[in-house]
Amino acid sequence: LITAVTLALLWSLVANTQHIPVLVKIAVFTALTCLVSLLVYGYVVAVQTYDGKAGKKIIGGFRLSREAKRAIASSEGTLTVQKFLKSVSYDPDRAWSRHTRALAKSLFSICYIALTSCGTIALACASMIVLFRPSEVPVEPSDKKPIQIGIVLTGQIYFTREIMASFTQELDAMLRPTAYAANYEFVVGEPDASRDTANQRIFESLLDKFPQRRVDYLVTIGTQASEYAHTHYRGRFPLVFVAVTDPVKSGLVRHFGRDPTRGNVAGVIYGLPVKTYLRFFQEAFPGKTFGFVYNPNYHQDVYLLQNVLQAAPTLTPPLRVRAVAVAQPRLSEAQQDDADIFFGRYYVAANLGEFVEHSSKPFVAGDISNITKGAVACIAPSSTELGIMTARQVVFRNLVNGVALADMPIIGPTKPVTAVNLSVARHYGISISKAVIDRANRRVD
Repeated sequence: LITAVTLALLWSLVANTQHIPVLVKIAVFTALTCLVSLLVYGYVVAVQTYDGKAGKKIIGGFRLSREAKRAIASSEGTLTVQKFLKSVSYDPDRAWSRHTRALAKSLFSICYIALTSCGTIALACASMIVLFRPSEVPVEPSDKKPIQIGIVLTGQIYFTREIMASFTQELDAMLRPTAYAANYEFVVGEPDASRDTANQRIFESLLDKFPQRRVDYLVTIGTQASEYAHTHYRGRFPLVFVAVTDPVKSGLVRHFGRDPTRGNVAGVIYGLPVKTYLRFFQEAFPGKTFGFVYNPNYHQDVYLLQNVLQAAPTLTPPLRVRAVAVAQPRLSEAQQDDADIFFGRYYVAANLGEFVEHSSKPFVAGDISNITKGAVACIAPSSTELGIMTARQVVFRNLVNGVALADMPIIGPTKPVTAVNLSVARHYGISISKAVIDRANRRVD
């Protein structure tokens, strides 16, 4: 009755947005009262109930009768209230006075009513608060301005598609409450610098997909597509590069800071600091010699090789790295004898299966998806993180917040993702340090 009447009053008097503060106070008060009632009820049940005949429970009073007090006192601690109750054939009137038993029963009832009523009222108030609170979800504008975004992937390698997917999903989510809506088209460019004539046709086919052959952003994922876009389209469209190995060596920027002279260009690098990669190799495979496998036509591989050869001797102890140039995805016997473990960047990641098939030595991959394709270990940035960073910190900031691309620093991933394949390690008879295995984001066995 109490609960029903209270709920009726709440719905009649305070069931609207203006009275949400009142509902909050009632919800907090009744929730606390419910908790206190539960604690008191649990206490009196434990202290004031005794076993009666045939398993029934007897509610005891708050004060023992004179007869019970004398009997318990004279027993010198051997007689408890429960034993005395049994000795008088479970007659509660001989153990307690009636008025103290009545008070105990009333306390039981009050606690139980407060527990159930206040709990129900608190839940009802919380439900009303959720029902009547102002919506926090912005209303999506119905008439939006389309933003044309052309995307060029550098080759068919898996991580470029992961980056594109996370970029488009994140940007769509961020643009939902704004006056903009993105329209995406993409093509796959050539990663080989010797095939730039094919890239010309590919880029032009992308522009053909847009009205007046114009885009609001030309997003290039990977080094070679970004270099081509910078050479042929800088000044025509805003350029956003993603997953570029070294934008300074690529000629995309002069440095990583803001630079008003670089024009409408900004982006996100692919790699982690080179020493992060090398320390992973050093810790995972101490004492081993590493071979960096690269194809000279893949600029991203050449840039990374230069940085690796520069950084490896500065480690403590120095890391032994050999440069291994290839024109096809396999190593000669002499090249395999030159190192214990091999690694690379784009060319190795794109052709790992063939390298593994024709090699008696293990490979460490730079694309985390390759951990199940024969690599003994992997270290790479998160492709999802790269796409999200591009959407949030480059395109959205420029489009919605009005920050010029040239005023943005060149940013990069924050932490590596690592993986180990223990079955591959056993196959090659090589061990991976326990510390690296324990820290790996993914373990395959």
